[in-house]
Amino acid sequence: MSRIFIVAAARSFIASLLIVCSLSLTGAAQDQKPIFAQDLEPFGFQTKPPSTVSESYDHSSVTFLSEDLVLVAINKRETYEEMSAPLETSSRLATLLLFRLDENKLIGQEQKRVATFNEPIQATQDGHFLLSDGTGVQLCSAELLCSARLPLAGPAFVSPKGTRAIIGGTKGQGQELIDTTTLDVLKVFAPNDPLMVPGDEGFLALKGTKISVMVPGQKDRELQIEELVAVSARGRPTARFLNGGTILGLGGHTSGALARSKVKAVTVDGKELLSIRVYNPGLVGLAASPSGSRFCMLEAGDSTLNFLGRLFESGRLQNFVKIQVFDVNSGRRLFEIGWHPGPAGLGSLDIVPAFSPSGHRLALIRKGVLQVHEIP
Repeated sequence: MSRIFIVAAARSFIASLLIVCSLSLTGAAQDQKPIFAQDLEPFGFQTKPPSTVSESYDHSSVTFLSEDLVLVAINKRETYEEMSAPLETSSRLATLLLFRLDENKLIGQEQKRVATFNEPIQATQDGHFLLSDGTGVQLCSAELLCSARLPLAGPAFVSPKGTRAIIGGTKGQGQELIDTTTLDVLKVFAPNDPLMVPGDEGFLALKGTKISVMVPGQKDRELQIEELVAVSARGRPTARFLNGGTILGLGGHTSGALARSKVKAVTVDGKELLSIRVYNPGLVGLAASPSGSRFCMLEAGDSTLNFLGRLFESGRLQNFVKIQVFDVNSGRRLFEIGWHPGPAGLGSLDIVPAFSPSGHRLALIRKGVLQVHEIP
């Protein structure tokens, strides 16, 4: 037995122990009962393993429209063939479900065409949301009534308070900054400009994997956070504003329990406020609270000893999903929950949880069940 194999096996064993310990520490949060739960499988959410490798990508989403209204879009798995289609035709009929928490019931259900890139529904203000359908963007109300389509293909990036959004950024296409109330165009960015992500005042400029912040009245500054790869039209950048003065992003590219990759919160002048080690930065999703003081991190992983699990369970495995909420001012972890998704989790690991406007409620989808948790 080679020395290299022995070292690799030792690293794998340590990594797996760390994962088990990490999940065992989430027991208190797992015992915490959600204030609302709804099985989504009867509405078409897919919880069984995909029948073929080509059925792997699920673009379902969850969004708070108000403190008591949660919108779920069941956007079924996307095949590789659909992913190869031009972006302007990349959409499918999705089921929108509107739940009212204080009445504990479903109050609205409709089918609408929704784009198949990540997070095609983005909450804005006063119970409204932007809906991307692959050919344009509509402003929709809590009654699921939508405006005329703004003919801008590509994803929508919304500022923390939902006051403005940047639309577009697909290959060969520029972006436009819009007012989310009127849909008026405020600024146009050329196709060769960096990909822009809006704050309520400033911007993040993404060029390749490098990130700069642009704030009115200040000199542009390159930040010590980065993207893993240059963001594609179908993907979404990890970096985002938490509030006017704080930005979330990644630091490091390596994976594994012994790696040094982190999620960071930094100020616009470059000061690091918080740093959290992550297992695989490529399987991390972030959500910022509209309150501007807390954020959620979804982390999925496939440990280096995962091949042992495949001896007992068919299909591709993910060893763990972990969701944590942090307060950026104190650095405290406010909430944590984790589970083993198994092969049914494949494709639905990118469903990032959503905060209510106050930041004291978190909606997530766990093994096909919508859960809403109270966070102190």
